[in-house]
Amino acid sequence: MMSGEYFLTKEQIREKALEQKRNQREMKKHSKIEEKMKLFEAPAEDLPEKTNKRKAKEAAKDAEAEQKKHDSSKKPDINELKKKFLKKK
Repeated sequence: MMSGEYFLTKEQIREKALEQKRNQREMKKHSKIEEKMKLFEAPAEDLPEKTNKRKAKEAAKDAEAEQKKHDSSKKPDINELKKKFLKKK
């Protein structure tokens, strides 16, 4: 009773209901427009991380050394064998 709804006429009640429906329709319309606009937004770019050139070079050298180590285990180097035998004497 405090809101005064009890004293509204049938016409006023109908107008109030129509106003609520309009508001809901507008809200739904705006939400659909926002969803469609999201399709046109550019995706976030993944920028490459900055790398330290010196560390990258050192890592490449380490990888090469490791590769040589594995390769040398398959093929013994004559100079390395000579050094081993000369050290033993």
